[in-house]
Amino acid sequence: MNTTANGDTANQASGKRHPAVSYSATITDPQDPDAMPMWESFDHPAIQDALQAARTYIHTAQPSDRLVDEGHGVYAIWTGTGRTSRQVGMLVIAQPE
Repeated sequence: MNTTANGDTANQASGKRHPAVSYSATITDPQDPDAMPMWESFDHPAIQDALQAARTYIHTAQPSDRLVDEGHGVYAIWTGTGRTSRQVGMLVIAQPE
């Protein structure tokens, strides 16, 4: 495989181009992380693109919700303020397996 100037890899045998790296953004229920995702977005060329897609979705769905960076591509999604504040989701930015 060859890497092109824009970061894609080209398979010489088939001529098909595939992104060199892509990222997904997945929101899950913090109380049931094994349940179906609440929201997913795929094929982002950079981590920041996946994060921006999630921020846009969250802001559209619940403008007052906020993300708290927990490190390594994991973000807690919180709603409310003070004593009424509670975690309502978990966002994970990762490379699909």
